[in-house]
Amino acid sequence: MKIRSSLTIITILVSVLAVTAATAYGQALSVINNNCEYLNNPIGIDVKTPRLSWQMASEKSNVIQAAYEIRVSEDAKLLIKGKSVLWGTGKVNSDQSTLVAYAGPVLKSRQRIFWQVRVWDKKGNVSAWSTVKY
Repeated sequence: MKIRSSLTIITILVSVLAVTAATAYGQALSVINNNCEYLNNPIGIDVKTPRLSWQMASEKSNVIQAAYEIRVSEDAKLLIKGKSVLWGTGKVNSDQSTLVAYAGPVLKSRQRIFWQVRVWDKKGNVSAWSTVKY
């Protein structure tokens, strides 16, 4: 009976460690310095089709972006939940991370939109969504 209990405990511990390691690696990939038209949260830009940029960061070396996904909303709180998305790219297989043009519905004067991006590396690992920017 003691052997069976010990094996059960060991199995549980190994499973927890495996999940923790996988989660830790997934968190090693992140998006930083996301901006619009080279500005951090610009107000009153005179551009009908704003361009979005970001950088991918990783704790590992030689990690390259293989894909990205952008989502845009008029409500930052709903955007974080993935709701009320005004426009989204879906997953785009591309290493482009500079000056990606907004291609959603035509923006109105004084309309503020919020956006996020997430990226994938060549191994298929995905980052968390970036911080919300406008």
